[in-house]
Amino acid sequence: MSNSQDQLNKIENKIDRLDAHLSNIDATLAAQHQSLREHMRRTEVVESIVFPLKTNEDRRQGMHDFLTLGFSLLAATSAFLAVLHYLGKI
Repeated sequence: MSNSQDQLNKIENKIDRLDAHLSNIDATLAAQHQSLREHMRRTEVVESIVFPLKTNEDRRQGMHDFLTLGFSLLAATSAFLAVLHYLGKI
């Protein structure tokens, strides 16, 4: 009898250790869940700040591209006219 009682006690001890371990996992999971909530909140705040900046950057890039194209056309036209003027003097 004592051998089977010892085995039962060992099984109960292992179950108790597993239960304690699961409790630790639950506590860790709860802390990580709270940390994730805070991270998501901070991310939303940062995104609300960055989105308008990104929109302004897109506008500036569009204006830069427009001006680059305009000045390129102006330079090409000016070079073309200079060539025509040079050929007219020959």
